[in-house]
Amino acid sequence: MRKNMTSFLKIAFCLSVLFSSAQAKNIYVFASDYDGCGDTMFYPEIVKAMEDNDIAGLQDALGFSGGSSVDTNFYPDEAIIDFMSEVIKHWNDAESPVLAHMKHQELVADELILTVGSARQDNNHDLIGARQNKNGSCFGNYQKLAKQLAVQTSKKCVFRGDILRSNRGSERESDKADILLYQAYVLNKEYQHDEITLFFYDDRRDILENTMETLRYHRHKIPQNITIHLYRYDHRFKEPQFWATRVHGEKIERPFFTSPGSVSLAGSQASTVDLEQLICNEELEHDNVLVDVGNSPKRCNETSSNHGSPGKENSPQKRKREESEQDSPQNRRLRRMLCLRDI
Repeated sequence: MRKNMTSFLKIAFCLSVLFSSAQAKNIYVFASDYDGCGDTMFYPEIVKAMEDNDIAGLQDALGFSGGSSVDTNFYPDEAIIDFMSEVIKHWNDAESPVLAHMKHQELVADELILTVGSARQDNNHDLIGARQNKNGSCFGNYQKLAKQLAVQTSKKCVFRGDILRSNRGSERESDKADILLYQAYVLNKEYQHDEITLFFYDDRRDILENTMETLRYHRHKIPQNITIHLYRYDHRFKEPQFWATRVHGEKIERPFFTSPGSVSLAGSQASTVDLEQLICNEELEHDNVLVDVGNSPKRCNETSSNHGSPGKENSPQKRKREESEQDSPQNRRLRRMLCLRDI
């Protein structure tokens, strides 16, 4: 009797494992920066509303649907509308490359989630950014985007505007690893039996570099069922450019490349060191990327005599960044809108 009971329990356990595995879902999460990156998805609506002098349509395009509190401080001026029009012409169609990239990934996803990858991690910063950059509300527009993706992909898609890292401090301005790690932590608690793939988009090179390195240093904090892919996009790109992959542990076990013409490493085990060293060797101006040499971090420009003296960062890109940091906030905003800032 006892032997039969033991056999029954073993069979029941095996069936429960198989059942739980069969129920595991692929959850795709899109965490996009807004200013200079995700906001481009909403340029066509904003331009059309301004051209038609449609105030109600403009409020909706800016993510402030029916918002009586939205005043002229949030409306784009003529110079910004001209800039947006040129960006749309660069796409050669009405669809943003970021949006196209998101829709492409849904092919193997069971559910889609949109989160805020912008520094606008609370309503106050969202309103400040909307007023300064004249590009609308990150929260309102991403909520609209989630509904749009649900219709276009026939997948369940929700906007999670509740997973936020408020009170981050100015020292976090050029590093968003804390945002991604917090989102990974919250999502893992809710989807601990599912596979989660998190796509992060940003237009700034320094943010991607710093985020990549911080995630490498804190890779043990990435849940084992979550893969984080970093992409760079600004309006001049025909599609988002793959930057790096981060998973739990020492190695990148699931390299991910979707851009046409990219070398596929699927099935291989490329170490974090090799991938980042490859980026340095190709001289893609990643002057501040850190590579893991033994147990001590070492900068790319210390690995070869072609990158200057050890410990020195004297590249033209570095000097430009230092000069741009001395600009006033107004000048930085103007430079960003006119694509003159260092990126």
